[in-house]
Formats: sequence, structure tokens, C-alpha cells
Amino acid sequence: MDSYKNLGGNSGIIKYETGPDFIKVQFYENILYLYTYASAGADNVEIMKHLAYRGVGLNSFINRNVYKKYEKKYKISQAYPENLIKGIIVQLNSGGPEMTCISEIENNSVTCAWFSDGRMEKESIPIEALSIISKCDKVIYEEEDYL
Repeated sequence: MDSYKNLGGNSGIIKYETGPDFIKVQFYENILYLYTYASAGADNVEIMKHLAYRGVGLNSFINRNVYKKYEKKYKISQAYPENLIKGIIVQLNSGGPEMTCISEIENNSVTCAWFSDGRMEKESIPIEALSIISKCDKVIYEEEDYL
């Protein structure tokens, strides 16, 4: 994910990632939203990409135009050994595809699997390089009063 420049100085956005038909936006509260052409409209997503790249105006645009039009909402948590169990969804701290843990921790790493161009890939990854991302309806929340 790329760091959001926050040139206006008052944005809650810290990171973003763009793809051909989507933008992911991460806020300070470690909440990540996925906006797609299907959920928010192609024009809105393209405007969001432009604003993200410029580093100004994205938070305001989201609040005014696409606030609830996200496809998925995630809570991001640091990957601690006690949280990394088989089946949990993770992502590299630097971004990239969603991956599924498919092994127990061994030598401070877990084996993760993901799909790339229709093929399943797998790799052993150090746990300090991972963050847990779970859909908000399936996550074990760190805050009691979240949502």
C-alpha cells in the first residue's frame, strides 16, 4: 500500500492501494475499506484514485459521495502468534493480495496461500511481515465497543 500524503493535514486516511477497478483506503483506526466499480461506480473510484495520488481531498470526497458504498470493510490487526490460526486471512504489511494461513507457526513463520492469475500460490512468511485482515462481521475485535 502507498502512504497517503495528507497535504490538507486533517485527513484520517493513512494508506491506499489502487487496482484496475478498485481502491482500498486505510484509516488511522486500522479500518480498511474496499471501493469497487461495482459498489461505488467507476467514475467515483477513478476520482478517488486521482485524489489519493494527489494526496488531498480523498477523505472529504468519501464522506460526501461514497460513504457507505464500499464493497468490503476490514479491521486490521497486528499478527501476533496467538492470533495466527489456520484459516485466518492475512496480508503483507506492505499490501498485496489477501492470503489464508494454512499452517501452524514454525520458526516464527506461517505458510500462507493465495490466488494469482487463477493459480494457487503458497509461501512461508515471517509473522512480523503480516497483518490480520478480516471482514468486520468475522473478526475478533480488539476494542469492545467496535461497531
